[in-house]
Amino acid sequence: FFVLSRLDSSTCCINLCGVCAPVRPSAQEKGYALTTISILDIYGFEYFKRNSFEQLCINYANERLQQQFNRHLFKLEQEEYEKERIDWTKVEFEDNQVCLDLIEKRPMGILSLLDEQCNFPKATDGTFAQKMASELKDNSRYSRDKIDELVFHVSHYAGSVNYDATGFLDKNRDTIHQDLMQVLVESGEKMVRSLAVAMSKDKAGEVENGGGGGLRARAKAGGKGKE
Repeated sequence: FFVLSRLDSSTCCINLCGVCAPVRPSAQEKGYALTTISILDIYGFEYFKRNSFEQLCINYANERLQQQFNRHLFKLEQEEYEKERIDWTKVEFEDNQVCLDLIEKRPMGILSLLDEQCNFPKATDGTFAQKMASELKDNSRYSRDKIDELVFHVSHYAGSVNYDATGFLDKNRDTIHQDLMQVLVESGEKMVRSLAVAMSKDKAGEVENGGGGGLRARAKAGGKGKE
């Protein structure tokens, strides 16, 4: 309780009357235990010794969240200050749009190139890595590893991360297991059932066209994929 009391006093906010008000709701008012603490963890940036497709997707989502945060907290607020002619000191912040373009921009972003490679039956993780090296070499946020040709580096807002392209194509082609699809089809929620039907039709179209397309392409068709 002593620790939480100290946290309350150190993280309090100043209300309009100039009084320090605790951020945490009253324990008696909300029925919480006096030893309960809640922490909002917005980001889940990942960086391991070996980083693969999963880490790229997670870190891409975090780049998006960071841009959303910057846009609303800095850019839009400061534009509003300018409109209202409020005297304030402009806050400079790092725009991560270049990194987002590296990952998501079409037709030459990392994910677009990955989807493209998934459409070629003879493509491998090596050809994907080579394609990135040739198409993204001028992007300041991308670099190819000097030792391992399958490893590439992305300079995120939180720091540089090395990704191993091994397994990228297989993971991007991954589909939802049939048992899970059946659960979605039999769901009591109309929206879930409609998504399952759309995914089934999309999968049938992939089979007719010889497969490929990747998770990103399927997601674009109807919110599908494991991203």
